[in-house]
Amino acid sequence: MKKNILSYVILLFGITIISTGCIKADNTINFDNHDNMKVETTVLFPRELMAYSDNSTSNDDLTKDTETLIDGINVETEVQEVDSNDGVGNKRIEICKNLSRAKKVEQIGFITAQNADIGVLIVKNYLLFKKYLLSGQIMKPEDVKSYDSSVNPNSLISSKIRIQVPSQAKGVKSNTEIKDADNQNIYVWKIDYTAVNPINIEFYMLNWGAIIATVIVLLLLTLYLLNSGKGNFDFSVILAKSKEFFANTARKKQTTTT
Repeated sequence: MKKNILSYVILLFGITIISTGCIKADNTINFDNHDNMKVETTVLFPRELMAYSDNSTSNDDLTKDTETLIDGINVETEVQEVDSNDGVGNKRIEICKNLSRAKKVEQIGFITAQNADIGVLIVKNYLLFKKYLLSGQIMKPEDVKSYDSSVNPNSLISSKIRIQVPSQAKGVKSNTEIKDADNQNIYVWKIDYTAVNPINIEFYMLNWGAIIATVIVLLLLTLYLLNSGKGNFDFSVILAKSKEFFANTARKKQTTTT
C-alpha cells in the first residue's frame, strides 16, 4: 500500500516527543495570470529528530508520496533538499501549465477533493472570463488521530496551506479570513489535525483578449447600423465619420481646457 507523509509522522512521533520542535508539513499554491499553477510541498524535520534517526530519514525523499495528480496536462516536477534553520527535509516543486485544459484534478500536494467524483479544482471556461473553484481538505487527517488519543497531533505537526491568487483575480471568495501579512493575495489555512479542514477558494480571471475583440465587434456593428441607410456597408465612410467624431471630441476638450 502506498504510504503518505503522515505515515512518517506516526512512526516517528515518539522520537519527536522527547526532542524539541515539531515536524512542518506545508503546501504553497501559486496561481498566476497566465493560467498556470505552481505547487510547493515542503516537509521539514527538526535537526534533533534527525540526530535520533541517524539521518536515514533525511536521505529519503519525504515528499515522494505527495504528488499533484492532474489528468489532461503535463506537470513538471522537481525535488530539492532543504537544509535551513527550520529543519532538514525536502521540497517538491510542481509546475502545472495551461490549467484550464485539465480534465480532472484529483490531488494538489496535501489537499484532496472533498468530493472525489468532482475533483479538488475545477476551472470553468467562459467567453469573457474563467472561473477557478478549489474545494478540498487535508489528506487523511484520521491517520494522525489514530495512533494515540492521549497525544495532540498538533503538538507534533505544524502545517499551513497557503494559496496565492493571481494579481488580476476578481471576486475572490474563501473560507479563511487569514491573509499573509506581506501579500494580501495569499490566503492562509492553519491545519488542525484533530478536525476536518475544508479548504475553499474561488476567483475569476477576465479574458482581456476576448473582451477587447467583443468591444471592437460591437463598435463595428454599431457603426454599421448607423451607416447602413442603403443597406450597404461602406467601411471608408465609417472610418471617415470615426475620424470626424474623434477630431470633434478633441477640439471640444481643447476648448474647455482653454
